[in-house]
Amino acid sequence: MCQARVFIKDNKGIQEEIMKDVILIEPLGDKGTRLQAMFESPRVVNARIKSIDLLKHQVILESLDTGNNKNAVC
Repeated sequence: MCQARVFIKDNKGIQEEIMKDVILIEPLGDKGTRLQAMFESPRVVNARIKSIDLLKHQVILESLDTGNNKNAVC
């Protein structure tokens, strides 16, 4: 399977997995990033793509928030 796991890294460098089995990632500019997993509704997180590791099927997002709400859903 070619789904990815998505992690978000906050401004303190702490990394947390926020979604599994992601099949679509769409950057939305200053509005964040839309994530779509199989059999789930799309989710928009206030973050931008930092790195993609195709070998490990991992995407690292970097939070756009300056506060503590690192997984804000728009």
